[in-house]
Amino acid sequence: MEILLREIREQPEVLVGSAEGLVGQTDALALAATWCSDVEHPLVLTGMGSSLDACQAAASLLGRLGRPAVAVNTAELVHFRLPSLLPGSCVIAVSQSGRSAELVRLGGSLREVDDVRLVAITNGPDNALAGLADLAVDMNAGPEAGPATKTFTATLVALTGLVELLAAPERALPILQRTVSRATAAAQQATALLSDAEGLAARVEDWVGRRDHLVLVGRGVGRASAEVGALLLKEASKTAAECLDAAEFRHGPLELAGPSLAAVVVSLEPTTLELDRRLLRDLDARSSATLAVGLPDPLGVGPRLVVDPVHPLLDVALASLPLQLLAWSRTGGTGGDAFVVGAKVTTEE
Repeated sequence: MEILLREIREQPEVLVGSAEGLVGQTDALALAATWCSDVEHPLVLTGMGSSLDACQAAASLLGRLGRPAVAVNTAELVHFRLPSLLPGSCVIAVSQSGRSAELVRLGGSLREVDDVRLVAITNGPDNALAGLADLAVDMNAGPEAGPATKTFTATLVALTGLVELLAAPERALPILQRTVSRATAAAQQATALLSDAEGLAARVEDWVGRRDHLVLVGRGVGRASAEVGALLLKEASKTAAECLDAAEFRHGPLELAGPSLAAVVVSLEPTTLELDRRLLRDLDARSSATLAVGLPDPLGVGPRLVVDPVHPLLDVALASLPLQLLAWSRTGGTGGDAFVVGAKVTTEE
């Protein structure tokens, strides 16, 4: 079976396996949560590509929970913002390979900064970033040969456990066991969603169509699903897809609305459901093709793929699956040549 589709289909198992792997790292995660619980310093989450997308979702969630947090791409952090890291700061660095050039540079640079702790989340412990970190967490995604699908999901599972632990690191084991239960519930949804993966891919392609412009938008944690969907569309199928915050889309890019536009609206936030609904109606009124992916909405318009909420970050993983299938479909069902110009691991800046 073609690699990309196979790895998309493996994500239900990844959800459970990654969560169970966290339980085996209870002491390390409790220590990381203790380091990161200092509210006097904003928690810094950093990564590149889909790792950054997952970090942005976690930062959004942490902010509404009252924990100051910022997500910044690692190139920006390591080249321009290191002076903003004050003593006592904690940095969570996500790199699926642990070998991305910017992340390795960051790990080396932080060795020269006093009293700033680095927590690495990587797929496996034997990599450069994990070796440079003060503490390393294994996301347990298993082998991945294609673009980031399984590792994106596993990153979200690891961040789910860590975010939950910040409130009560002394209760690490029961909290991580609850993460396993939530991941299992998410895996059941993912299994149902992927039971006819090729058929779902065809339906999403039919809904979106081959318009001149394709945009994916979202708010809050949903932005991460939209971002990783746009990234995979570009990387795997060479589709020029753009991702924007749904609010930003109204500030100028809304002029694209019309018969030549296809828009995917990722709607995972209950507090902005009406705003997402209004955007879908405005786009529909201008004959744009639309698809909503997210929370149930009986008042919505157009096709909708429903995600029953489990946990905000795990919902991101579920909402990403149809977008990954769209990217696979646009390869002609072959997966295409995923890496023509670049590579799976970016080792040069």
